[in-house]
Amino acid sequence: MFKKLFFLFLLCQLTPVSFSQAAPLGTIPTVEDRNLRFIFDFRSDLWSSPYSYKSSPIRLLQGEVRIPLYRDNGWSVSLDASDESLSLGRAEYQLGKESVFLNNALLTQSIGLGAKKDFANGSSISFFGSYTTASEAPFEADRDTWVDGTVIYQSHLIENHRWLIAVDRSQNRGIENGRIFPYVGVIYEPETDFRAVFGFPFLQLRWGQPETRKVLFHLTPFGSRVELEKNLPDDFVGKIVLGMTLHSYLHSARVDDNDRLYFQEVSISGQIRKNVTTTTGVVFGLGYAFERHLYETEVVYSPNSKMTRIDNDFFGRLGMEFRL
Repeated sequence: MFKKLFFLFLLCQLTPVSFSQAAPLGTIPTVEDRNLRFIFDFRSDLWSSPYSYKSSPIRLLQGEVRIPLYRDNGWSVSLDASDESLSLGRAEYQLGKESVFLNNALLTQSIGLGAKKDFANGSSISFFGSYTTASEAPFEADRDTWVDGTVIYQSHLIENHRWLIAVDRSQNRGIENGRIFPYVGVIYEPETDFRAVFGFPFLQLRWGQPETRKVLFHLTPFGSRVELEKNLPDDFVGKIVLGMTLHSYLHSARVDDNDRLYFQEVSISGQIRKNVTTTTGVVFGLGYAFERHLYETEVVYSPNSKMTRIDNDFFGRLGMEFRL
């Protein structure tokens, strides 16, 4: 599941995120050039009613380590290792006409190396490669593991914009799996309180003052997201998030190697973020997840059989980050 839509990689590269959260389809690690970072994020259903019983809640758990290795002469090199687990609440699901055993959790595990070169004229080029698996039996079968690779060039500033050009290869992109895919885009920033990142096939808009309040809108072929963020007294930051996300797995029970198992949901949540020390930050959140579906297909959004619906529910979230 883990890795790749170029757009979200750009967002991570261009707008640093202090608190990561469980990564949907299209998210990859960034080149870390400052701190050794340990990131933990946990989300769990809370059961929507005391009068209804669910055998087990849907849970999403992510851990990540980002290790800066080298920084000099315009070069930055870092190592990233991540582990994500999606628990679907039970092991047996009906996919099409067959009952499929998915074990207790679907896992995405990755280890990768990134490098970025900043040139004197303000342009840069980034490389990232990772060895990744996404299934309920990680690294057990060759068809469930692959090597991701991305190269991104960002031009120098031309008046109020920069050009972005990239090529990417991923075995689990959702479209054109296993093939090299090109991307092109523009970063447009006419003033300090507005930025647009757009191109093929992505869009991000940000407006507002980062030190007080801001609005973010993300759109990719694999989901969308709106964030309303406001700084609060005593260094708290409040956020409301509405979005649709996808997670994708090469589950071992599939008959066709080209099939992927997709978990799709829409959610809305409120979050509070706080740096409790200079090196430690925490996030607490409550939300509601709905329109949750599980389905198998070769091409995202085109199920090859009837989708399996998963119950709506409220959820809680806890995130922590340590920067050393």
